[in-house]
Amino acid sequence: RGAGASVTIDAAGVEESFRTGLALTGRRGRFVTLAAYPRSVTYNPTDVMMREIEIVSSFSTCGEFAAVLEHMRAGRYSLDGWVERLPFERQLEAYERLHRGEAMKLLIDAAA
Repeated sequence: RGAGASVTIDAAGVEESFRTGLALTGRRGRFVTLAAYPRSVTYNPTDVMMREIEIVSSFSTCGEFAAVLEHMRAGRYSLDGWVERLPFERQLEAYERLHRGEAMKLLIDAAA
């Protein structure tokens, strides 16, 4: 209904996703960064203050990362369209594609 999200999570780690996520966060919402940002991001703190948005970060150190991986393995999250699997031999290509913004999430399969 146009109120914005009460919780927004940025797991991409690029300025575009940060800005979009922040814009979609509603008044008194929480904006969570879960990504490692290779470059600094800029935003207007006054906009955040006027909407009373709380910005927090997590480094998956509280045990939630293993649970998310288990849910992904069990098929509880659709990976279609945003996750691609690559064999270990193509790992350097994966980093290059990520840095060029050509992929969102690349899983390196060491067993393939």
